[in-house]
Parts: sequence; C-alpha cells; structure tokens
Amino acid sequence: MSTWYILDPMNRIVAAGGDWDAFAAENDSPSASVENIVGRSLEEYVSGLETQLYLSSLFQLCREAEAAHSFLYRCDAPWMARLFQMRVEPGEKPGELRVIHELIRSRAAGPGGVREVFEASEAEVDGAPRCSICNAVKLGEVWHDVYARPEKKFFVSGYALCPSCSAHDPARQDEQMLRVFDAVPPQVGT
Repeated sequence: MSTWYILDPMNRIVAAGGDWDAFAAENDSPSASVENIVGRSLEEYVSGLETQLYLSSLFQLCREAEAAHSFLYRCDAPWMARLFQMRVEPGEKPGELRVIHELIRSRAAGPGGVREVFEASEAEVDGAPRCSICNAVKLGEVWHDVYARPEKKFFVSGYALCPSCSAHDPARQDEQMLRVFDAVPPQVGT
C-alpha cells in the first residue's frame, strides 16, 4: 500500500494518488477520496495542535533544507495494527512538497482487538490522549502501546505527542517503533 499527496507552499493538497482512494474505501472514509481532498488544507485532516505543529515544522525544515526526511508512524484501524513510513521530499515547483506514505508492516488484531478503543472514542468516552505518531496511549504518566496491552481502559480522548516522538529523533523513533511493533506476538487467527 502506497499513497502520496503534493502540498503547495501553503500546505494545501494540490494532488494525491497511489492507493489513496482504495485506502479511503477500505477504511470506510469516502469523504477522504482524492476528489474530496484536493484543494483543501492538510491541517483540516490533522488532529491535535501538537501534531499540526510537528508536521508544520517538518515541512518547513524540508523546504528550507531542500532535502527529504522520513519517519515511521502508526496508522491503526480497529481490526489491524499498521506501521507506515512517511517520506517528505521537495516537489517539482518551489515550495511544493511530495509526501509519500508506505505500508511497512501490518498485523491483524486478536479477538476483540482494540475495537473498544475506537468504539469508546466514537462514543466520546473520556480517557487518555493518543500519540499521533506512535499511537501510544497515556495512562497517568506512562505511555502504552494499545496493541501490546489491549485493555478497555485505553479510551482515547484526543491527540498529542509522546515524549519520544516529540523529541523528533527519527532514528531513535523508528528503532523504538519497530521494536514495539515486532514485540507484540502474532494474534490468534493471523
């Protein structure tokens, strides 16, 4: 699975493609089709001020350095843990960026999986913030991987960045994310 979009200097989506529409359909999000997102600000699709600032800083860094940057992140669904790589690179026109998302690994959730998290989130049950990059959920002062410990207490209340991801050290983040993702044993039926 590979998707991409191109951002203009104001971070408006000017084109998108790859498996974009298939991914939107698979995740029951017809409003996220290419036809519906082109011309809109990326910020409309990014939850949480910390995450918006993180991406804005990353985009500015790539524009100023005229160099590519990549990192791993989680994009889970109720039925699947998914690890993606996001690559941001200069576009063809000045100030444009091409953002590519590649599926690196995936694993089906076990019986019940983390569906409770998503159902609770949809029901607006108060709970803990989720890291927008690694998908860890904060309980008290500790960040937990939802798929490593799928318990009902992981009700998502909003998005933030955990200390590891906010430190913006891609090499450490990627190594840690792979270690956590791979440490969870395969679930029954996968």
